Amino acid sequence: MQIKAVNSQEQKQAKTPSRNRLHYEEIPMKNRSISRSSSTETIQDEIQDTLHSLLYKQKELEHDQQVTNDWRALATKIDKILFYVFLLLTIISTLGLLVVAPLFRTNVQRKTKLWNGTRRP
Repeated sequence: MQIKAVNSQEQKQAKTPSRNRLHYEEIPMKNRSISRSSSTETIQDEIQDTLHSLLYKQKELEHDQQVTNDWRALATKIDKILFYVFLLLTIISTLGLLVVAPLFRTNVQRKTKLWNGTRRP
């Protein structure tokens, strides 16, 4: 059964000419020499057009990829700069809270002690 199905499919494919190829048998006898040269020229033109369009698309893709890579490199540099700014601000604020705030607090406490000591009851 499977062999018969495969054979029938092959026969159908053999009977139906492919649309992409121009078979020699399809051209009438009287126009065969003229048609052959013109058909090869048109096929060559189609191949050239297709090749040009493929090359154009490839160049566009390469250009888009290059632009994407440039933006990624720029984003990486900006990211590093912003990270160092964040790190610097974090260190400064931590030092400010842990070192300067206690010093300021002790100065305020000394002034209030002096103020309380000069009061008259």
